[in-house]
Amino acid sequence: MPTVPNFRDLGSIGSPQTTPPTRAKAIRVLGICFEYDRMYEEIWKHVASGIRANADVVERATTVEAAFTMLSQNPSPSIILVADGGITRQKKVFERVADRLREGSTVILAGCFSSFVSVGEFHRFFTRLGLPWRIGSYHRADVGLRMSALGAVRGADRLPASYSQKALFVSGVDGSTAWYTEEPSSREAAVAWTKVGSGHLGYVGDVNGEKESLDVVMAMCGFLG
Repeated sequence: MPTVPNFRDLGSIGSPQTTPPTRAKAIRVLGICFEYDRMYEEIWKHVASGIRANADVVERATTVEAAFTMLSQNPSPSIILVADGGITRQKKVFERVADRLREGSTVILAGCFSSFVSVGEFHRFFTRLGLPWRIGSYHRADVGLRMSALGAVRGADRLPASYSQKALFVSGVDGSTAWYTEEPSSREAAVAWTKVGSGHLGYVGDVNGEKESLDVVMAMCGFLG
């Protein structure tokens, strides 16, 4: 399976790949993918391409040691893309990601995250973040966008009003955090977004990398507008 070179692989610690900053504050994106790197690249490669085109610094950690080192640097990553479920089995990295989230980073759970976590791992992950989110149903459904939950998210007007996706839904969400649901009043969401401390946490349950879900991730990053 070909490698898509949109992130600099920091499985071994190295210098980050950079592009000339075009903003007062550079946007640094860190992708964390410990166990299903090739699957992520195959399914979600267009997300990586979009991020690479918009961020100033883009890095990827494929080992626990690299992730911990990159998360400990100052300034912290603006955006942390968690691309598989390995973080739920690595307490040291999880705690550092949680610290960065509460301090103001955006953390997005996408890619293969929803495909490779057990029920217990899923529940513990969100409990440690102080969220009541639990595993919901797993099926393909037509989901609709709840505009009232988007707030001031950049590019929200470009997100699809509805689309079909096969997803692991998250339950226990409320109307203010559910972006895409089967029914307007559902407490299960295929896509959710909430504030944790000074940062934001996004969850994308799509397991197949639908084009519309790629746009959702870009919107969470602030790159869709």
